[in-house]
Amino acid sequence: DAGIQALLDSVRSGLGVQRCTFRQNVSAAFAFPVTHESRAEGVWSLLGDFTIVQNGQPVIEKLLRDRAQVVQDDSRAASTEPHFHVMLKHYGDMRAQIVTPLFHEDSLAAVLSIHSLGQLRSWTPEETALARSAARQLGLLIGATLA
Repeated sequence: DAGIQALLDSVRSGLGVQRCTFRQNVSAAFAFPVTHESRAEGVWSLLGDFTIVQNGQPVIEKLLRDRAQVVQDDSRAASTEPHFHVMLKHYGDMRAQIVTPLFHEDSLAAVLSIHSLGQLRSWTPEETALARSAARQLGLLIGATLA
């Protein structure tokens, strides 16, 4: 747990974002709850928050379909699906994100999410590579890999 936390804290501060979460497929009752997070001062916690169901969310569906990182410079423009927009608001007016999946064999095992709240963000290739590298390291800790 300390290794995961240290990595999330490092990624969040290094990228200057407000939230970095790690979701794992650890609950039969709730798909991919947040198991670890790093957040800026004044940003509320998503640990134990089961308000937003991940099943059917456009980003999760895309991760499952494409087995690749999802990068959104403007999350609001990424989907017209109403539940997606409820999630964006609930997560603190999330405006941009990088979401990197980890797999165990053919199953989605975990998700690293990096959130820019309140403002759009044009993610650079270096930033998306950093997210993949961090996810790779997280994967070593939990026995999962990038696709």
